[in-house]
Amino acid sequence: MSSKIALLIDAENISYKSLPLILEEVPLHGQLVVRAVYGDWERPNLQKWHELAEKNNFKIRHQTNASKTKNSSDMKLIMDAMEVLYRTPIDIFCLVTNDADYIPLCDKIHESKKVVIGLGYQHASEAFIRACDKFIFMGRGELPAESLLSVPVEAPVILPKQPAPPKSNDQAVIRKLLTDAFAKAPQDANKWVALTALGSTLRQVQADFQTNSYGHATLTKLLQSMPDFVELGNADKSARLKSKITPKQAKLNDLQKLVSEAFAKAPRDANRWVTLSALGSALLQAQPDFQTSSYGHATLTKLLQSMPDFVELQANGTVKSARLKN
Repeated sequence: MSSKIALLIDAENISYKSLPLILEEVPLHGQLVVRAVYGDWERPNLQKWHELAEKNNFKIRHQTNASKTKNSSDMKLIMDAMEVLYRTPIDIFCLVTNDADYIPLCDKIHESKKVVIGLGYQHASEAFIRACDKFIFMGRGELPAESLLSVPVEAPVILPKQPAPPKSNDQAVIRKLLTDAFAKAPQDANKWVALTALGSTLRQVQADFQTNSYGHATLTKLLQSMPDFVELGNADKSARLKSKITPKQAKLNDLQKLVSEAFAKAPRDANRWVTLSALGSALLQAQPDFQTSSYGHATLTKLLQSMPDFVELQANGTVKSARLKN
């Protein structure tokens, strides 16, 4: 069974530019069930954090820092973590910060036999790093993050070396692992799988999975290293196996997308029926060089009849019409 994770981020201590790396790494360790971000949201420099947190379904926890001697957001995060600890079945707490103030919280979490994973930068407090079961170093927020390498807390706090290229036998192993993960992960009609879901499934297939074991710092970089095997989409936020998409399937997917766009633009009746003449005009608007012969059919009717699972047709006298089945 996958471990349940609570992800708690100190936004005043971590750059918003690190969020994509955080959301890629954390699901590799289990199921993300609690996500919250903390800060004084009246501060102008946190507005980008606020925007990204909302888009990624975080609980946005506000605490005005009235005192200059103590960070009130830290206290809010600690209090919430204690409430989660005693009221929610959580196995792993991921604390994203560089601050030593969270050491007592780590001790309390350990007393309850739970795991603490820390994420932060190279200047993170050494005492906090050693209070975690594992600490994951991220690149500095103001620069492109080049590493997200997890190291045991016993290891010295040094900049990680550039990972070695994967060995040839590693390629066969990782391709088999990815094939199994893609088969088990939730995917859309076109076989696309979100990288967060793929990361979680990889950990289910291989409990000790780490991308750096295969010579890459992140899952995105690992997948980018296999362009003949995997393709990335949606601004590198999703992926699918190339071997699962044949040229014929790819062409059908493109055609179905085009037909869907045309149905959306064409006039239709109360039951969503569109006359073929109106659909043909809409197809030409969507793609000016559209020809049914490009898809192996002499007429629009025959083209639509070739997709019985996608489109249905009817005839009312001499007038033919169609509608999407879904």
